[in-house]
Amino acid sequence: MKTSRLPDISKILKKTPGRNELEDIIEFLPQPTLLISSDFNSILLSNEIARIMVSYEIDELESLPLRSIFPFIEKKDIKNLVINNQTKNTTLVHHSGMQVKVNINLKPLGRQNQWPLLTFEKDDNLDKLESASDFNKQKWQAIQILSKIGLNPEKKSTESLLLQAGSLLTGAKYLGIYFPVPTQNKLVLQSSHGNEDFLPKTLNQFDIQHLANFHIWEKNIKISDSLEIPQGKSSFIASIPLLGKDPMKGILLIIDDQNDPPADIKDQLNLLVNTYVSYKSITTSIRNSVEIKTAPPSVNIGQKIENVISDGLILVTDKLEIINFNSIAEESLGYSNTEVIGQNLKDILIGMDTIITNIQEITLSESLINDFGNVRIRRRDGLSILLHIRAIPIVSEDKNILAILISDRSKQEEIQVESNRLKEQAMLGELTATFAHEVRNPINNISTSLQLMEIKFPDDEDIQKQIGRMKHDCERLTVLINKILSYSKTTEHKLIPINFKVFLEKLTDSWQNRLERENIESRLIIPNSLPKINADENALEQVFTNLIGNAARAMRDQANGVLVIKVEPLESKGITKQLNIDISDNGPGIPAEIQEKIFKPFFTTNNDGTGLGLAVSKRIISSHNGEISLKSFPGGTIFNIKLPTL
Repeated sequence: MKTSRLPDISKILKKTPGRNELEDIIEFLPQPTLLISSDFNSILLSNEIARIMVSYEIDELESLPLRSIFPFIEKKDIKNLVINNQTKNTTLVHHSGMQVKVNINLKPLGRQNQWPLLTFEKDDNLDKLESASDFNKQKWQAIQILSKIGLNPEKKSTESLLLQAGSLLTGAKYLGIYFPVPTQNKLVLQSSHGNEDFLPKTLNQFDIQHLANFHIWEKNIKISDSLEIPQGKSSFIASIPLLGKDPMKGILLIIDDQNDPPADIKDQLNLLVNTYVSYKSITTSIRNSVEIKTAPPSVNIGQKIENVISDGLILVTDKLEIINFNSIAEESLGYSNTEVIGQNLKDILIGMDTIITNIQEITLSESLINDFGNVRIRRRDGLSILLHIRAIPIVSEDKNILAILISDRSKQEEIQVESNRLKEQAMLGELTATFAHEVRNPINNISTSLQLMEIKFPDDEDIQKQIGRMKHDCERLTVLINKILSYSKTTEHKLIPINFKVFLEKLTDSWQNRLERENIESRLIIPNSLPKINADENALEQVFTNLIGNAARAMRDQANGVLVIKVEPLESKGITKQLNIDISDNGPGIPAEIQEKIFKPFFTTNNDGTGLGLAVSKRIISSHNGEISLKSFPGGTIFNIKLPTL
């Protein structure tokens, strides 16, 4: 930042101005200014802006040596400023002793340059550099703390060190770690940094559901009764699961009531979590290696099997009492190891009583692996899942132990169901296209015949009305068939870079007259500058025309319809990745039971509609690597579109 130039006031100076005239001239200048002696040693006069900036009274300042204010600048530096008309960075010392980075400039005035005027301004760039430097120091301190986790556990707990490092990394004031309470579906605050009053003591199921993945909430948002961003000038909440993807195993929560979240906060939280996971993994390995000699034989067996399989493993006694439950079984069934040890297998594998009876009848003389095939059971949370179950009898220390191997087949089942659905849809599409082709010619013939009848028949009102109705029906069928053929065939869109702002302004202008006729107020909210997108302009026009037309129809029976199209860039680490487009209306809304069907082909609530408009729109947006979704409630509907930018 350069210091502002002094206005040329030489011409208004008299040959021998007095002190009062010099004071008036200095006060006239817009920047902090000092009149100094010709030998550059003393401060003779100052304006009010300068006195405010250094916090000296007028009589104090104008009796001080110049070096009291600028201790790091030499006479030769000042002379160079005069000769070369340059600006120099230096440090100003405030009356309180505080140091401020400034730029100074010196201009001699008067016929013989007998009045050196020194102006100065705060250097914001240097302040920013120092602030960035301080933040980098904080990051280094955080990394040093993370590197010491686990080395001195007796001095400070691992969790406390983790939170201290997290505060330095993110700049947040309040951090908490939450762990589960046995037999309760909630997490409790176990370790905190900062004022605990800003952190909820417990997280219930509703909170945990919202915190299941990394997320940031900003600007005074209330998430639940126990989780709310503090009121402040700028604030945020960030959360991330602490151990794997399961929030029920632990959550790291960060709250700040003053600062905005750092741009790289997700990377920072991942660093904290990965460090913690690594520490826990190492300590668990060490503990297992120490305890393995004294561990029960069944545990040793479980560990040996677990090392060579990728399935869920449950070890049970001959009475089906659970003695080992690995992490994959935990993830599949929703129980923790500590919850199920000592429980009966039939209380965990709910819904497979017949299989339980067969497992009890397994003897060591039978085949090594007993395959029970795919069985549907219920997880702890009540969700029905498909498991492939096998049982292996094991002899250990004269005890009969069964290893129950479970493989989650839910994903494969979903894939198979989706594959079957797509096959059926493809067959239906092919059949529909064939039918549409076959029907189009007869409809054209009927339409042609009706035109001839219209000409040949007399102008009888009833006959002409009937012919007109039949012609209208033929036209509707033709439109429907064309849309069916359009939907059923694969269209190759030609994607080229387009200016989305120009495209949208042109489209909304074309709708303006119709919307005004229907008493609908339209608003386009769009930034002046947007990155380009890769798109087929004709295809996108079809999408937005359909959405605007639907909104207009929804509001046609009300006196104060409002259509708003809002566009905003979505940024990640300072780079715009997507355009977010909301098309909203204040119509009656779409009932909840209809919303999930709205994008399906041939579904419509419009008597004159074909039910293909939104289905085709979704296909077009998908072909542009974008997304379209719907939110609706009594009194309004919002269609949201996200399109990638170049």
